[in-house]
Amino acid sequence: MAHFTTTDGVRIYYESHGSGDPLFLAYGIGGNAGMWQPNIHALAHPERLRALVVVDSSSAVGLPLSVENVVMRARSIEVTLKGGMDAMAEFAIASNPNVAGRLKLDPGARQEILDYYRMLTPIGYANALRALLQMDYITERLPEISAPTLLVCGDEDPSLAPMRVMEKKIKQARFVLLSPAGHFANRDQPGAFNRAVLEFLDEIGPA
Repeated sequence: MAHFTTTDGVRIYYESHGSGDPLFLAYGIGGNAGMWQPNIHALAHPERLRALVVVDSSSAVGLPLSVENVVMRARSIEVTLKGGMDAMAEFAIASNPNVAGRLKLDPGARQEILDYYRMLTPIGYANALRALLQMDYITERLPEISAPTLLVCGDEDPSLAPMRVMEKKIKQARFVLLSPAGHFANRDQPGAFNRAVLEFLDEIGPA
């Protein structure tokens, strides 16, 4: 497994697939590199380009969290530290609309969700949630983004409205709506997701 350490001492795991200029795939809180398993093979090719692809993200738009979201995240910290990751997975399935939406579209994904949470440590996940609760609100800086940008969102994702805000703020951003898909659109519709990203990269041309 490959790691690098940031200047402030944080050790970060990463995987590299293919060659050429990097197409960087990052995941949100509660995720891991396995989140991109249905997409890596299609996207790991030598012609990878410099671009920004944002998928199903309410945090990336930089809007303040709703009261309900803040309460759920605070409760998640408590559940994680007291009960561990299995307890947190069950709480997410019952209380987090992002996770519940994944199960609605694919009832067989329950084990997948449990496996993802079990890859995380309670303190690491709790600290990630604390960071989310304290994040800066940077919506007004979105127009500064000049890189070619693709926004991908599921039609049933609670993040759809914030993603539409991002579409308005980033000049010439392209928006792709996948259906039926929720917060994990790249897993709900892997074929359509891969096609959307590859078409976007092809149209941009070489870096």
